[in-house]
Amino acid sequence: MDVDVFANLTDRRSYTPQLRIYLQCDQFPPFEELCRAMLPYEPTSQPRKSGAPCELSFVRRISFDSVSEFRIECDRVAKLIGCVFAGTVVMSCLFDTAYGETRYVVELRKERQSSGFAEVPPGHPAAGSDKV
Repeated sequence: MDVDVFANLTDRRSYTPQLRIYLQCDQFPPFEELCRAMLPYEPTSQPRKSGAPCELSFVRRISFDSVSEFRIECDRVAKLIGCVFAGTVVMSCLFDTAYGETRYVVELRKERQSSGFAEVPPGHPAAGSDKV
């Protein structure tokens, strides 16, 4: 029996590079308005009308050559979301390469009284759905 012990190392399946956006918010969002604002992102989940916090996700097939390009796009999306949401929102942005590896990650938070997002350092207690 021939077994290729290096198969895991050489089998690099190709994926479409993508940016995933996850939103956790303290109130039910205006979903249709958000979807229009988020074009060309596609919703990959719909909000449930019961329970809090509300969680949503979007994806866009896109590639980035640098972390600065990634951050520019995350900031652009944060501005769009800030115009639609009045409440507290945590936005997680993750870029997946053509190899299916998550290369860049940033988490941003907008407080109820603010219209803008601020970056949340990894591991910070303000990060995550339990703090919305």
